[in-house]
This record gives sequence, structure tokens and C-alpha cells, in this order.
Amino acid sequence: MPELPSKASTSHGPPAPEGAGAWIEADRAIRSLEVGPGLIRWLAHLSGEGGESAWTKPALISFYEEKAGETDTAERFFAELRELVLAVQAIEVGRRYAPWASVTAIADVPASTLDAAATVASPSVWLARWVGCCQRIAGRFEELKPFLADLAEESPIVPDEDSVGTRPGEAGVAGFAKMLDSLIEPIPPQIDIPGGAVKVPSEEDARLFRALVNDLPRGPIESALRGRTIRYADGVELRFLRFPRLGDMSWDGSPSRLYFQLDAGGAHLPTGLAATLGAYVGHATPALAAEANAFAARCARARDRLRSAFSTELVTMALTEELPNVRTGDTEDP
Repeated sequence: MPELPSKASTSHGPPAPEGAGAWIEADRAIRSLEVGPGLIRWLAHLSGEGGESAWTKPALISFYEEKAGETDTAERFFAELRELVLAVQAIEVGRRYAPWASVTAIADVPASTLDAAATVASPSVWLARWVGCCQRIAGRFEELKPFLADLAEESPIVPDEDSVGTRPGEAGVAGFAKMLDSLIEPIPPQIDIPGGAVKVPSEEDARLFRALVNDLPRGPIESALRGRTIRYADGVELRFLRFPRLGDMSWDGSPSRLYFQLDAGGAHLPTGLAATLGAYVGHATPALAAEANAFAARCARARDRLRSAFSTELVTMALTEELPNVRTGDTEDP
């Protein structure tokens, strides 16, 4: 494991203000996107109908087992997608019936990838969560696209007996594949950090990492590194589910991993661990700032592709479902 700090250690470039500023600006850019509640409802519908079908999930897991020799990527993707769908459904139940109903509806949602306290958010935040979730399979998406196309042709369309009526464009696996094609841009799953090995962590690194945890807003930008591995020259790897508060670290090819989940400000984070994380995040500041900006741009392009790909469905939803529910304040919910 990386060496922990000592009082004799010297600081060597923890998270710079301009680096944190890039993350904050990317967060603002995503929040400023014009995304309607109907788009998020449609994403939840497509994800639930296509992603939870009897064909899609086992087929994609088998695909990863055959192509990559592992199933963890696909299994995590579906677990996180299911969490998003359940959270949106819970908010819808709470809006339409009673606040207590949402508690029942979301009771089985895991708290690992979605902060339960942050479920009430603007539609643009939810869009970023969907983009971040789908990044998990972006590395192999070019191989996956023809596989999904074949799967869509072979899979029968089975209507949901519990649904009321049908929505135009419903096509099960085909709709799900079309959604993924709109949300995903091929990106490498690994982010290699240039330069030599990180120097000995210091107490200043610990202080500045705690400041980073405290200052970076919760919301869309937390998903920017979802599904990506940050790899350093000395063999250390960092993975974040919600940057910078939830993730794990491994080192020297060891099968062991150090998992961490931090509260605001990292108040209960041991100094040694805070310093180590601060040193590594600080060393990667320029590269991670670029990733933040790239993620914001991907969210904007995904929004545009979704609007184009599902324009008919979204207009129909607005006419048949959205109008009775439009109220002041609804723009803050998916």
C-alpha cells in the first residue's frame, strides 16, 4: 500500500484551485442543460422495460464473459441502472399518491451508487447519472452495438400486462439499445496518469483533500469517473463511484482493495488515508480536470441525441402524460 505521511514529508502538488474549479464549472454546465422531466421518465421506462427483460441482462452478461473473460462490468452496470430506475419510480409514486408511498417503493434500493439524500434533483442531474452509469460499458460499446442489434431482432416484444395502454415506439430490447446508443460515446475505461511515481503524501495533502470533499458540489459531476480506472505509474489504481467521496484503491496488482465512503468534509477520514488520496488525486489534477469537462460535454451531446432519437415518444408523453402533472416546482424532479 502507498506510504502514509510523516511530519517530515513535503507537499508535492495536491489538488490545485484551478483543478477544483474545472470540476465546479463542469458541474454548473451540466446543471444548466435544458432537460425536461419527461426525458428522465422515458429513460426510466426504457431502462426498466429493456434493461430488465428476460433477454437483455443475461445476454449482456454472457457477452462480457465471452469477450472479456469477466462479468463484473455488466453486473455492476445493471445493478446501478436498476437503482436509478427504482429511485425515479419512487419519486413518481410519492408525487402521485403520498409521501409515505415513496418510502415503500424505494425500500429495496441499494445505497452504494446513489446517495439517498440526493434523490430529489433536477432532470439534468438525473441525465448525468444515466450517462455515468452507461459509461461502465462504453469501453466495449462498438463491439456491443451489433450484438444488441441482433438481440433486438431475435427478441419478441412482450407487452407489460401491468401497464396501462402502450407508448409509441415501445420496442423492448430495441428501445433499450437505441437509448444506449444515444447515451454512450466510446471512451477508454482506463485513465493513465502521466509522470513519475507520486511523492510521499503529506499532512497538507490531507487538508486539501478534505477541502476537496467539502467544496465540490454533490450532484451531476460526481458521476464523471463512473466506470473508469485511474492508473498511476507506480501501479496504484483509483476507481470512483461518486467523485471524490465514494470509491476504492488498489496497489501493485494486489487483489485487495481499500474502499472508502466519505461524509461532507471528510471529518471522519483518518489523516493517513486522506493524505494518500489527496496525493494521488492531486498528482492527477490536470488529467481529471479534462475528464470533468469531457463528461459535461458528453452529457450535452447525449441530451441532444436522446431528443432526436425519441422525439415522437417525448412529444406524445408531453401530450398524454405530462400535462396533468405540470405544477410549480416539477422542474426539480425527474
